Amino acid sequence: MGNQAMTKNRISVFAKFALRHPSGIFLLALAAAILLIPSIPIPALSGANAAYAQSPIDYDRDNDGLIEIANLEQLNAIRWDMDSDGEADEGPGGVYYADEYIAAFPNSIDYMGCPSEKCHGYELTRNLDFNSASSYAAKVVNKAWISGNGWLPIGSADDFWEDDFEITFDGNGHTIANLYINRVGDTDAESSGLFGYIGEHSAIRRIGMISVNVTGRDQVGGLIGVSEEEAQISDSYTTGTVRGISEVGGLVGVINDREATITNTYSTCDVTGKRMVGGLIGDAGAHIIRSYATGNVTGEDAIGGLIGSASSIIDGSYATGNVIGEKSVGGLIGSAFDIVSESRASG
Repeated sequence: MGNQAMTKNRISVFAKFALRHPSGIFLLALAAAILLIPSIPIPALSGANAAYAQSPIDYDRDNDGLIEIANLEQLNAIRWDMDSDGEADEGPGGVYYADEYIAAFPNSIDYMGCPSEKCHGYELTRNLDFNSASSYAAKVVNKAWISGNGWLPIGSADDFWEDDFEITFDGNGHTIANLYINRVGDTDAESSGLFGYIGEHSAIRRIGMISVNVTGRDQVGGLIGVSEEEAQISDSYTTGTVRGISEVGGLVGVINDREATITNTYSTCDVTGKRMVGGLIGDAGAHIIRSYATGNVTGEDAIGGLIGSASSIIDGSYATGNVIGEKSVGGLIGSAFDIVSESRASG
């Protein structure tokens, strides 16, 4: 039986009942209205209204406490959550960057879907390329990030967040290509790299930086400008070109603490500067383990194929690039103040 026939039969039954009662006419009208409602089509949500019908997004699907990054806008949004807990931080004058942060992670579950103790860092879910529109959520290359001053390093050393920037960043073996920075005269980025500054107890691991083009003044690296106390940097590398004046390295500009470690890393970057310039690290106060550099290094004072100036333990590491300088110049280390073991240079 069709829907129309069923509806007519139902109304007929209600009509017989209604006509036998004083309020029959009212009941008849009410019954007809109720039975006819299902036949009224409900329009589908579209446009802006459709957003309200979407399921909230869990940005920590594997529940490892690391917020997942799938595009460059989300990578940029790290700067608005410097304690990595999944909420925008308070900036100068009590201003919150919630709108910018939410725009990068739209329609998120409360606290980004992080565990009850909140998140403590970020992780890449795929390769990213600053020159490729497919790496942007907007599907358009951001010209400001590939020309002019280029990328503004995350967590510059003079940032108001610096004491709180304890971060874990896991590349999961993915790469970021064509990072461009030209911050020679920019006071907003005193240190330069993908990360200008990382705080104590931070961990950066399993990330490859391909074809970097980084130019800054002091504390300049292809991945990190300044790394603070007890940081752990591992299984990462850089290729491309790095230039600066003081404390310049292919991977890290300066790492400050003897409790910090750099393990299983390398750089093929050509590195140029004046003082404390190294193929891997410009100024190292950390334990360097099983790491190497193959790029050419040029400068004036404290210039080394692996490290420019080292007050740290160097173990199982090497350099093969050509080294040019004027004072305190070495194939492996320009100026060393600690133990070097099972390491070599052939440039």
